[in-house]
Amino acid sequence: MSTPDGLPPLREVIRAAGLSAKKSLGQNFLLDLNLTRRIARAAGPLEGVTIVEIGPGPGGLTRALLLEGASRVVAIERDERCLPALSAIAALYPGRLDVIAADAREMDYRSLALPSPARIVAKVNALVDPPMIQALYRASQAGVEIDLIVRGQCALVPGLRAISSHIRVRSIVGRFLEHSRIFYFANAGEPEIFLGSADWMQRNLYERVEVLFPLKDPQLRRRITEQILPAYLADTRAARLLGADGTFRRSRCGRNGRGISVQEQLMRAAQHSPSAFDTRLGQNRRKIDGTVYTGSAGAAPDAPPPPPTPSRPHSNKNRRPPVPDAAMPYPAPPVAPARDCRRDR
Repeated sequence: MSTPDGLPPLREVIRAAGLSAKKSLGQNFLLDLNLTRRIARAAGPLEGVTIVEIGPGPGGLTRALLLEGASRVVAIERDERCLPALSAIAALYPGRLDVIAADAREMDYRSLALPSPARIVAKVNALVDPPMIQALYRASQAGVEIDLIVRGQCALVPGLRAISSHIRVRSIVGRFLEHSRIFYFANAGEPEIFLGSADWMQRNLYERVEVLFPLKDPQLRRRITEQILPAYLADTRAARLLGADGTFRRSRCGRNGRGISVQEQLMRAAQHSPSAFDTRLGQNRRKIDGTVYTGSAGAAPDAPPPPPTPSRPHSNKNRRPPVPDAAMPYPAPPVAPARDCRRDR
């Protein structure tokens, strides 16, 4: 029986090697290549992705990952009986499969020379420039994780398979006008941060003189990467997420006034200290580079908030209506037609 990769079916490989799953190693061999390929596809686009597979056994899932386009698979296997089967797969995919005979619990993963995570986080008011959108699409297709915080018009379509599946777009419209522009690039472990005045629009990029400068101060860089941007990405009260169908949807956990409001976090930090940021809600939160941590940087301040300033007595005559807070249901910002970002293909 032929298989898509030209290797014998896994059942025959196991029979020829006399393998049997060992309960002590937690082994469970998946024999159906169609099933393992579905599992590999569920992980998303694998082009340009390096995968570390722990305990591949005879290589059922390993073959599926390579068939689905993974650029490199590092297989760590402690069962010496499975190494010949993995070596046969490596011979079929030269340069794409590295087989390491070791215990994954004792590995020094720094020796694997794994690529640093590729990531872009950008906060702008509008994104409608077709060349910029095409560049973001190409970055997504190369495996770059991209988070865009776009207050208003956005002509990019996120979540399209094989086009923009690594891109997420959110809009935050609250009590205060969002007007800052922040650009973060992971840059292979040496992050670059830029602040500027320009949106990603034709009039800003081609018709005006705008300013964009790198942020060098270590303390300010840490505040951007560990507090400000994570707080914007964790907002669940004012944020609306853009879907592939062009509609904005609010986060379920941000309804009824619950959840995280980045603008309230900014106000709290201005009144107390930068440690007033709290984007965890009792859960782990993610740093801007994608790693999970539970440090104290996001903990609520120990000191209680100051008592409210008493207001002077006054009559209700000519009294202005109260300013709505960030939990009010503001209308979603407009979205440009998707065809605008594809006309120059």
